[in-house]
Amino acid sequence: MRNLLGDLMRHPAWNVAQFDRALAELSKRRSLAVRQILLLHREGRVADEVAALEVLGRLARPEDDPALAAVANDPHAPESARVASALVLLGHDQPDLLTAGDVTALVLRWQARFVSEEPALRYPLARLYQVAPRDERAGWIALQDEELRDPEARAAMFEMLLEVERDPALRLFLLEAMARTAHAAARAGLRRVVPRGSEERDLITGALAVLAAEADPNRVPTGWTARVGFCDGTGVFPLRFDFRLAGQRPRSALFLLSLDAGVRDALSLAGHEVGRYDGLAAGDDPADGPLLFEIAVPAAWAMVLEAERADLRDGRTAPRDHLAARRLLDPLADLAPRAAEPHAETAATTDDLLAGSDRLLDAPGYADWGYDAGEHALDEFRLGLLARSRPSAPPDDATVTRAAEALRRAGEPRRLARLLAHNAVAHLAAGETGQAAAALAVTSALAQGRFADVPLVRRLVRESLHPGHYFLAPRSEVPSRTTVMGMMLGRRRPTKARIFAVDLAWILLRAFEVWASRLPPRERPHDDRVQDAAFAMAQTGTRVATRWLGGRDGAREQDDSREALLAELSDDYRALLHDLGWMPPAHDPDLARLVEGLGRATLALLFDVCLARCAARCPEQPRRLASSEEGRRPFPAGPEAEDFVRSWPGRFAALPSPEQASALASVLGEGADPANRPAPLPAAAADPVFLCPLCEERRPAAARSRAVLLPHAEGPPQPVCRRCHGIYRRDALFREQVVSRLGSLS
Repeated sequence: MRNLLGDLMRHPAWNVAQFDRALAELSKRRSLAVRQILLLHREGRVADEVAALEVLGRLARPEDDPALAAVANDPHAPESARVASALVLLGHDQPDLLTAGDVTALVLRWQARFVSEEPALRYPLARLYQVAPRDERAGWIALQDEELRDPEARAAMFEMLLEVERDPALRLFLLEAMARTAHAAARAGLRRVVPRGSEERDLITGALAVLAAEADPNRVPTGWTARVGFCDGTGVFPLRFDFRLAGQRPRSALFLLSLDAGVRDALSLAGHEVGRYDGLAAGDDPADGPLLFEIAVPAAWAMVLEAERADLRDGRTAPRDHLAARRLLDPLADLAPRAAEPHAETAATTDDLLAGSDRLLDAPGYADWGYDAGEHALDEFRLGLLARSRPSAPPDDATVTRAAEALRRAGEPRRLARLLAHNAVAHLAAGETGQAAAALAVTSALAQGRFADVPLVRRLVRESLHPGHYFLAPRSEVPSRTTVMGMMLGRRRPTKARIFAVDLAWILLRAFEVWASRLPPRERPHDDRVQDAAFAMAQTGTRVATRWLGGRDGAREQDDSREALLAELSDDYRALLHDLGWMPPAHDPDLARLVEGLGRATLALLFDVCLARCAARCPEQPRRLASSEEGRRPFPAGPEAEDFVRSWPGRFAALPSPEQASALASVLGEGADPANRPAPLPAAAADPVFLCPLCEERRPAAARSRAVLLPHAEGPPQPVCRRCHGIYRRDALFREQVVSRLGSLS
């Protein structure tokens, strides 16, 4: 064990499989491993203190708190051991166990070195500072101003202290310390500070002016690079910044940006997390993630700033992880953004490029281009195709032209030109000059007023007129039940009410997914906002449903009583959306369609699953503890009920009339079946399937990742699905739960 721990401390850049296998081995003798880690600190055998802190934090349990407190409060113990023990105690929410007078300053001094690189350290550091008395806080600020020399660490430290400091005099001292830090990170931090009064506002304004005058906007800081990918058919593209410099911890900031809707997602990585993420990404299938190509850092910086301006202009809230990712980019704050201006030299004429422009859609970067159910300008044409005598025949040229003209009137040429101009940048970064020239040729033609006659446009429109876009529900991409349960329950004891809330959140996520698929892409909410709303509504819906069942009598089984329950749920869901600050999109101005869908999904779970197919009947016994079978796989109501939840509301998001259903069946090459039953599509059910051990769901072979699970128990590697592989890469908590319960991915 000592050798394994020693190697682990000396090799923080181990790949994720090696690292997780080592932790799994140590977990078998956890208490001894915790003591050995502290002994290694005493012997000076810890090479990476942040990596050592992660190992200790993942192994220690509340029963180890007294031993950790003894080390943290021992003035003769090594500083690294005291700091690690104190931080684990803070993570266990046990600050009262830190009784030594010097432990606060010790921890703050240690963390000051890493807070700019490790966002996860901000919370325990701020908490420790916040509970200290004023004199101790003042002394700590003065000490940091004197001793802390690294400008990024100074800026990050003082900004973080400003977030929790309330004393006016100490706040001014912190602002003055930031103003004396001549670095882009200080300027970025000052711009985020919310001033409290005119004196702070004037100080910040003056400091920003001085720092800007001293900056070199044309110099890219050493060690920074950027890469970009193609945008999809909704205008969303990936962007990544990397910092690599010998002797310093690596950093990466990843973004999903939309040309129409600002920042869609973000991820910050630092230290060993970078290598862990990249090690997993290296085993991906090409379809698991976008290809990225290097571009100039000022051009990438311009893309981030433009997305942020769009969010500010349209009143959108950035994703919750955006701030952490942006903080990693503080060294670029003085850099002047320069939008990329693609130009491609080619021997082909413009007419030749336009004539072959439809072939661009065969390139990997255009795999999902098209107009989905959210493009309502095409609805009348999709329905019109079903009314023909031969609905399965392809649309004629006149229909394609009229549909293209409808898109033109809706402003599509300008949007499409922006998508193609961006992809021209990606093509050039990938060395694809010919495809870049074709994209630019179409962009130029659109700017000159052409649209319906452009081959690329006609192919896009033709393929998007399929009536299925109007009627069919989207393929489910909601998290697995196991993932939802982990996020909602954590380590709490699962009562039957909590299990029902998990399953309710699961089907509500699907209801949100179906609703969002009918919105134009720019109006679709962030995934984290949907998740927060679904989890909050699951608690509300559980209270309403269990209260309704508690007062149930024979009459309550009638349809009118169910409608009364639906009305009560709808009122509560609508009020909750208002409290959460949801802005109604233009295509659902009063959120009526969303609220109705959420209410119908709740009734479907309650009456068609819990009270009809499941022996556990959780909503009727909410206070009882759930059994392990009810809280884990298999889904207690059975696999058919699981399919019911995952595919709600069924095959159709918009229910066709009998005539439309018959015509749609001929288009799809099937027998007519107007029923709307939540179940997998026949084609999907016929695919080979495998059981993913992480989400414990049956998945089609096409969803299999190249990664495999290396189980704790002896046995062969087990295949995992791409969705779980992606969550494992991005979510440290999910990864920790998988490693502890099952094993590691490789």
